[in-house]
Amino acid sequence: MRLIELGSIGVPDVRTLTFEAWDKGLTREIANGIQAANIGLNPAVDGQIIRMSLPMLTVEQREDYIKLLGRKLEGARVMIRDARGDFRKDLQGAKQAKEISEDEFKRDEIELQKLTDQYIDQLEEMASKKEAEIRG
Repeated sequence: MRLIELGSIGVPDVRTLTFEAWDKGLTREIANGIQAANIGLNPAVDGQIIRMSLPMLTVEQREDYIKLLGRKLEGARVMIRDARGDFRKDLQGAKQAKEISEDEFKRDEIELQKLTDQYIDQLEEMASKKEAEIRG
């Protein structure tokens, strides 16, 4: 079972997780399960609460997270470009159906590109902040 189905998870500080089981008799078994999962957490049973300290990230882990950030960033860029392409197709369809003029099409196309650039710039800014945060 997932932990969220067995109790409540708390975050008392940035480096510690706590877990309190709804069925107090399962506390020891849950701690053993967390230990057996081999995810780098060492649970400590403190009465009815399980406390887990998060280990410091290694240089390799930081680099892996930065690579993951890069992949996610590129995926987000592609999604924005796909949305731009879909809207541009709609604009072209409206132009061909004579619903909008050539001037309106050009104006809307320029505005669409500005919006696309704006959102990609926001993504880049968020990614650079997150990378600086990961690097510490």
